[in-house]
Amino acid sequence: MHKELRPEQVDILVGSPAVNDEFSKKVRELDRRLQVNGMSYRDWEVLNDRQQDIFSNDMFLDGECATSIKDYVHGAVNSCGCPDTVEDLHHHSPVLMKEIEKQQDMLPDIKIKIGENLKGLNGMIDTLLEQVLSEQEPPAGELTPEQATRNLEVYVVMSVFKKTKLSDLIQGSANNPRGGRHIRAKVDGDLKAVTAFFKKVGLKLLEWDGYKLSGSFPEYALQATKDIPFDYQGKKYSVPKGTVVPYINPTAKSRTDVGAEITFEQKELTPDNLGLSAQTYDSAQALVQATTAAIDKKYADRPEVSKPLKDLLEDAINAKGNRIDLRDALVFGRADLATISKDFGEILAAIWSYGNLEFEKVEFPSASNEPLIDFYGLKEAGGGGFDSTPVSVKSGATGGKVSINNIIEALAKQSGGKENIDNNAEYAMDVFKTVQQPMKSGMIELHKLLNEGKGSKIINDLSKTIKVPVADMDLKSVTEWSKKAFEDGSLEDLIAKQWYKTLKHGTIKDKSTYERTFRDGQDPRRSIISPLGENIYRLLNADQRMQDSLTSLARQVVLIQAKVDVKKAFMTFRVDNFSEAKFEFGWAGYSGGNKLGYKMDFKK
Repeated sequence: MHKELRPEQVDILVGSPAVNDEFSKKVRELDRRLQVNGMSYRDWEVLNDRQQDIFSNDMFLDGECATSIKDYVHGAVNSCGCPDTVEDLHHHSPVLMKEIEKQQDMLPDIKIKIGENLKGLNGMIDTLLEQVLSEQEPPAGELTPEQATRNLEVYVVMSVFKKTKLSDLIQGSANNPRGGRHIRAKVDGDLKAVTAFFKKVGLKLLEWDGYKLSGSFPEYALQATKDIPFDYQGKKYSVPKGTVVPYINPTAKSRTDVGAEITFEQKELTPDNLGLSAQTYDSAQALVQATTAAIDKKYADRPEVSKPLKDLLEDAINAKGNRIDLRDALVFGRADLATISKDFGEILAAIWSYGNLEFEKVEFPSASNEPLIDFYGLKEAGGGGFDSTPVSVKSGATGGKVSINNIIEALAKQSGGKENIDNNAEYAMDVFKTVQQPMKSGMIELHKLLNEGKGSKIINDLSKTIKVPVADMDLKSVTEWSKKAFEDGSLEDLIAKQWYKTLKHGTIKDKSTYERTFRDGQDPRRSIISPLGENIYRLLNADQRMQDSLTSLARQVVLIQAKVDVKKAFMTFRVDNFSEAKFEFGWAGYSGGNKLGYKMDFKK
């Protein structure tokens, strides 16, 4: 769609206040999602494509569109114009779409609604193609790759789906990075049914690993499993074995990982989906039996799937050292091996841990989305109880971000529901408990915690300015004071002209925000809460006592990350005991309503 608008029109969209406001609101929501997982929007460009797609789902076409306002606009104007893409844009970006259509209406010669341009172009190509195909004799000798691909398109559209024009099912453009040329046709049923449908006509359903096709549906490819002869307008043609075309099934519900032939859906093999969560298993044999029963039930009519998975369970229980023989799983494609590594690997790691980490029991958490902790290893302790060791299973060579909430929960689990921390860690624990409060009250309470409970210099200076003792300062008192100060005309003098002079960071400098806060009286307490938030994360990051306390807190937990890598014919486990951790606090700002954010990265 980018070519529909002149460059200056695109620039107008990038500078549109309404579009910028829509983008800003989305970024705030995006940051909120990231904060919940121990990250922030500042980390956006270092996340991988898969992570970006997950967090930006239902707000942006793809992760790249969330990078900047320019990418946000260009992502829409340069999209493929496919029906589902246009529908998605109208759903999650109504302001941007409205402004795009305004600019399109200003074009002097033609007015093209989004999605119509490529349809017209495809129609013209179809007419030319049909003329060429009807006039030429079947090609002698080997077809070029382009001819083979086009023959397969014609075969699928005309022979399989019984359409009269390519443009009925062909969408996108091969030169467009957002929504390249592909066949888009509905086939009802689950993934197994869709695979069987194409198998009957000599096609194999694979996962597509080329240019982007869709932001909403799984991306597939159709591959000819044999030479396919077909007739078109009285002529005989053929599709060579192995020819591939990209394909979208708008009703498909399966995963979108890039790989080989598809067997497993995303998360299909997790403990939760196999019914193992919220259960404790007294032995490796008990866990193997429960998993075997779940596999037999789930794949009752598919022994080609169930047998290799059950063989892996036996391989895990008999494994010696740090690896499991993976040869029984090599009947699956590369993408399925990745799923086995990521999802089924949690179960295999738990089985493996009995003999190699000397766990007496294994417990899977009840929350399937509990971050970091995949299972708990239990060892008998004095008094008839059990010590609990949290275990995180990460697929690949690196682990993920760690949430401090899991550390706190693990501490409680390890000590029978009571937090067992030493004195050095109490300071950090107090901070993290305070962070759980709502944002506005939390910022005040965090400043009061500093300086051994005497409060930060910033909040003490504020106390002198507004004549409210630090001990008595809370959200209610700050709200009441700021409202009264605005009404009597002293808010700007006392806060902006006096207290702000004592601050190095966080004063309200944006002209429109300043006007709304100090001149219009819209949420006057923002004049205080916002600077408190902008300064607290800097103070905590610079506080050596806090860093020492955080390190002490981390050392209270014996955290094992079993990292699963599929290498050749083995699944390899590596156990890491972490003794040092780097903590960093951050804040996304007042407007988003976010609490103080933090992330914790382990270092060996």
